[in-house]
Amino acid sequence: MRHGILVGLVSAVALVACRHAAVTRLASAPPKPSGCQLQLFASEAEVGRPFEALCLVDTELTTTLLRPVDPAAVAETARGQACQCGGDALIVTKPDAGTPEGIPMVVKVIRFTGP
Repeated sequence: MRHGILVGLVSAVALVACRHAAVTRLASAPPKPSGCQLQLFASEAEVGRPFEALCLVDTELTTTLLRPVDPAAVAETARGQACQCGGDALIVTKPDAGTPEGIPMVVKVIRFTGP
């Protein structure tokens, strides 16, 4: 199951990079008010409850070997689009390793589907 999610996420990130789109919708949900409060998680495992992925947001922030990006800054950059997607929380994963060219930061917007 996790392998399928990982493959889907990698494919979606590649799609975002190729299309230069700011948001890739994965599911529909009613939008929330601008500036909505969102929880922040560093991984899917950290969420600890059932959820559905709604959107992937390309923040246009890049992490490199010499310049890591703070997850809170990435989340703040994605907040407006995440509220438009109807999210309850954001998953901002740190890349395994940066490169001199950098790795674009993509945020997964989720909504909780259970307690």
